[in-house]
Amino acid sequence: MRNGDIIDRYVSEVCIARLAEKDAADLVAPRSDAIDIAMLNSTREALKRRRQLIASFVARGLMTDAEADESLVGIARELQTIGDQIALAVLEDPLAELALVDDVREWWSDATLARRRLLVETLMVVRIHPVGHGKRVTTLDGAADSVTLEWTNR
Repeated sequence: MRNGDIIDRYVSEVCIARLAEKDAADLVAPRSDAIDIAMLNSTREALKRRRQLIASFVARGLMTDAEADESLVGIARELQTIGDQIALAVLEDPLAELALVDDVREWWSDATLARRRLLVETLMVVRIHPVGHGKRVTTLDGAADSVTLEWTNR
């Protein structure tokens, strides 16, 4: 029986440290045939700005509610399509979106458990070793001594 929280924290810290290194850009660089996530993110941000602009037009009386509804429905459809394309790109290349990240720790804390797991499974194999009867691992150093991380050849 092991305390998984300390092991999860250890693996998280190792991943964050690795992805924050200068050469991590090579590790996470999208494949040449991959979907262009940077372009999709730019388009998504532009659509969000358009949506805000429409709201300000309605608030100032420069656009009717009906005109706004029509435009907003179109934007919502486009945002859904972009979201689907980004999800597909991440499934095909789990590290692709990290090429756009400035703050790995912030990305990690905002990512879902499923995203973090996919990233860990892509980057490494985690092996947890027994520590012996009656011993408890309560520190990151203790976790490091009882966990082997093998980096994959990505």
